[in-house]
Amino acid sequence: MANFKVPDIPSTYQFVLSDFLGVDYNDTVIDNRRSPKMVNFVNNNGFLETRYGHKILLNVDNAPINGVWNIDANNDIFVVHCGTNLYEVSSDFKEKVLIRSGLADTKSTGLYLNGKLLILDGVRALVYSKVGDDWIVQNLDEIGYIPKTAIGRGPNGVPTTKYEAPNLCSPYRINDFLSDGTSSVYQLDGESWDIETPIVTQLLPDGTIGTITNFMFDSTTGKITFAEPPAKSPVDGRDNIFVRFKSKDMVCYINKCKFGVLYGYGGNNNRAFVSGNSDFKNVDWYSEINDMTYFSADDYGVVGVDPIVGYSRTVSGQLVIHKKLSDTDCTVYYRDYNSSNQKQIFPLSSGVKNIGCLTPHCCVNFMNDSLFLSELGVFGLVNNSNNNNEKFAEERSYYIKPSLLNEERLENAIAIVNGFRYYLYVNGKVYMADKRFLGSQSLSTSEYQYEWFVFDNMDVTTFFNWNTKLYWGDSKGNIRTFGDDHIDELRIEDDEIITEPVKPYWESTFLYFNNYRLAKTVRRIFVHHSPIGKTKINVYSITPDGTSLVTTSEYDAVEDNFPKVIQEKEKISKVMCCKIAIGNDDECRCSFSNIIMEYRLGGKYRGE
Repeated sequence: MANFKVPDIPSTYQFVLSDFLGVDYNDTVIDNRRSPKMVNFVNNNGFLETRYGHKILLNVDNAPINGVWNIDANNDIFVVHCGTNLYEVSSDFKEKVLIRSGLADTKSTGLYLNGKLLILDGVRALVYSKVGDDWIVQNLDEIGYIPKTAIGRGPNGVPTTKYEAPNLCSPYRINDFLSDGTSSVYQLDGESWDIETPIVTQLLPDGTIGTITNFMFDSTTGKITFAEPPAKSPVDGRDNIFVRFKSKDMVCYINKCKFGVLYGYGGNNNRAFVSGNSDFKNVDWYSEINDMTYFSADDYGVVGVDPIVGYSRTVSGQLVIHKKLSDTDCTVYYRDYNSSNQKQIFPLSSGVKNIGCLTPHCCVNFMNDSLFLSELGVFGLVNNSNNNNEKFAEERSYYIKPSLLNEERLENAIAIVNGFRYYLYVNGKVYMADKRFLGSQSLSTSEYQYEWFVFDNMDVTTFFNWNTKLYWGDSKGNIRTFGDDHIDELRIEDDEIITEPVKPYWESTFLYFNNYRLAKTVRRIFVHHSPIGKTKINVYSITPDGTSLVTTSEYDAVEDNFPKVIQEKEKISKVMCCKIAIGNDDECRCSFSNIIMEYRLGGKYRGE
C-alpha cells in the first residue's frame, strides 16, 4: 500500500498594530505606533478618532482678529481687537459694541493686572479699566500716574530731595516746596516745560489746602513768579507749596511696545515688563508694582545689542529674554530679582549664543515646560540657575521638525496651551502636542519628546482660553471654537455658513511583519473601533501596485457602547512590505484602536 504524506498546513501569523501615538515626519525607521502621514486625528483614551470640527460663534467685523482678552471683573466681557477697532463682546458671543477705533491692524498683546488691561499694538498703548461705574478704554499716556518728583525743595531749587522718578506714561509732575516767606520766584525741576499753566496749592494755617492763582509762569525757564511771596509753612519743616505742572522731558516709549509679560520680585506677577519698541529694539521697561500706568524713567534695561523677541519664565523664577540667532549677540539673557536700598531691582545677566527665538507669540508655559519657537523647532527651557554656558534649551518637536521647518513665514506662528495640549498654528495648520505622552524618547536625541498631532483647514490669528475651553479668532473677523460634530464651518456668505467635513487620514509605516527576507501574503484584516454616533471607516491597503479600498463600514445610530471589529478578507500577495490607511471624507466620525493582519510567509522575496 502506498504511503501518502499529508502536506503541512501553512502557518498563519498575526501582526498587531496598537497603542497608537502621533506623527513622525522623519525619514528614518519609524515606530509602528506612529504615522508618517496623519491629519485630523487625536488620541482619545487609546482610540485615534477624528478631531471635532470648528464652528463660528460671532462675526465681529470683516477684518482679522488681532487679540481677545477676557475681563472677569466686567461680567465676563471680552475685549476684542479686530482690524483697527476695539470691541466689547458679551460672554455668550451674541452682542458686540465698538469702543475704540484707530488701532494698528496687527497682532497685539494684552496684560491684565490689578483691574486694568494694558493693550500694546506698537502705535499707542491703551488701558481698559473701570472708571466710576463704567468700564472704558483710555490712552495710557493720558491717564498715567503723576509722580511727586521733588520734595523739601527750596524756592530756588536748593535744597531738594528726589522722591519719585518721572513717569514715562505721564507728562505731569508734582514738586513740593518749603517756602521761606520772602521768595517770590520758584524754580520747577526738569529741563523743559510745557506752556500749560501749572496748578499751585498751599497748606493753610488751619490745615486745609487752598489754591493760588495770582502768579506768572515762564515755560522757557520753568520759573513761577508769585504776585506776593507765599507765607512760611504753618508747620515747621513741612512742605507747604505744591505745584502740579506739565513737563516736556518724557517720551512715552511704552506706546510703541508690542509685547510684554507679567513678572516681579520673588516671581510674583505684579509688574508689566514690555518691549518691542521699533526705535529701541534692545530695550525693555517695567512698571511699578500693581500699577501699569507708572513706568518709571529709571526702570529699564538695555539688553545686549540685537532686538528683544520675547519672554519666558524658568521653573526657578527667572525671567528669560529671548533674541534671534545672530553673530553679534547672545540668544538669551536672564533677569533675576533682588533689592538695593529698599528698592526692588531686576539685574540682567547674559546667557548663551545658541538657539534663537522667532516670535513672542509662541512663548508659553506648557505645564512647567517653558516652550518657545526657534529657527530649529519648538524648544523647552532647561533650568539654569547658574547662568553659565550650559545647554539652556532642549528640543520638543523632533517628530514634526521636517514639516515645521519647511513652513513659510514661521515667525508668524502663534501658540497657546489648553489643558494638557499645546497648539501651534502656522499657515492653515495646527501642530498639537499632547502632554499625556510626556517622556517618550526620540531616536536621535536624549531629550524627552511630545507626541504630535496635526490639523488642517484651520484659520487662526489669535488664540484665547475661557472656562478651560479653547477659542480663537480668524482672518475674517470670526470668533471660533471646536464644536460637537465633525464639520468645519469655513465662512459666512450671504448669511449662510459654508461648511466642509473634517477629513481624517491615517497611514501606517512600511509594515515588514518582523521579517525582511521572506515574502508575505496578507489574508485578512481586522480593525477594532468604537462607533459612537454617526461613524464611517474606510480601510485601504497600499502596495507597490497602488492603493486599494479594503472595506467601508458605516454606523448611523449604534444603541450600545460596545466596541466593534471590522474583519475583511484581503489578499495582498507576495510583498516584502505594505501599508494600511484609514480615514473618511464624510460628515461623520472615524475611530480605531487596533489593527490585526493575518498573513502567511512564502519563499525568499524576489523583488519587484
